[in-house]
Amino acid sequence: MAVITGVSSGAARARSGIARRLPGVAEWVVNYPLFPIPLLLLSLVCAPAAEKEAKTASLKPEEIAGWAGQPAEIRTMLTYALELTGRGLTYTAGSADPVAGGTDCSGFVYHVLQKYGYSTVPRQSNEMYEWSWKAGAFRACNGVTTETFEFKELRPGDLLFWINTTKDSKTDRDPPVTHVMIYLGKRVSDGHAVCAGSSDGRTYDGQRMCGVSVFDFKLPPAESSARFIGYAHLTHAPVQLEPEPPPKPVSKPQTPPAAHPRTGSKAKTETKTKTKPKR
Repeated sequence: MAVITGVSSGAARARSGIARRLPGVAEWVVNYPLFPIPLLLLSLVCAPAAEKEAKTASLKPEEIAGWAGQPAEIRTMLTYALELTGRGLTYTAGSADPVAGGTDCSGFVYHVLQKYGYSTVPRQSNEMYEWSWKAGAFRACNGVTTETFEFKELRPGDLLFWINTTKDSKTDRDPPVTHVMIYLGKRVSDGHAVCAGSSDGRTYDGQRMCGVSVFDFKLPPAESSARFIGYAHLTHAPVQLEPEPPPKPVSKPQTPPAAHPRTGSKAKTETKTKTKPKR
């Protein structure tokens, strides 16, 4: 069963910090009567916006169909990704560090892949698309549903790519890849396809989420400027840690030869010599 969490502590800290920096106008007028009103208004307009409250959902690994049959390295990576979805992390533009209280979409993918040895993965979604394309791992999808043959090779751990997902559908990127997530698979309960990542607005079971979460994997509606363009397998070999060398065998101490019973001296090895027969 999915667990939906509420407000993140990071968002609460951001709001309290802004409240401390920008007390009410009445308080400013009382305490700082000589403070220029235009500067006061400018400070209010230019004040940083508070982070949105995190609303996220999570799943347990065993709720993903066919989980036990996935490669061990994929299970390990996705278990960590699912653990992040349960922390109540908010969507934080420009962040790839969960310790900061949240990440953006590519920051989430970058953090997870870097942690599990994919050291060459780039930071932005359009760069990840190029990285996957050049490795021959990308599978393009032009269908209007996920039931076409193009999705037959989709498997847990694959990267999912969208274009034109910004609010104004504008970007200076070419190709205009603006969103990436990690495919989790289908739920055991109902076969519903799900993915993991960070978003400010995508849904899970029809509810709008904000933050690092599990999301519905579905294609954008026909009227949307956003479009799903395909997925990529993780074919780049992750960096393997150097195995520890095996311990050297311990040599057994040699047992000295036994003393001669009569002389007390160490026994000598006798060698037999063959004599030539007399003619």
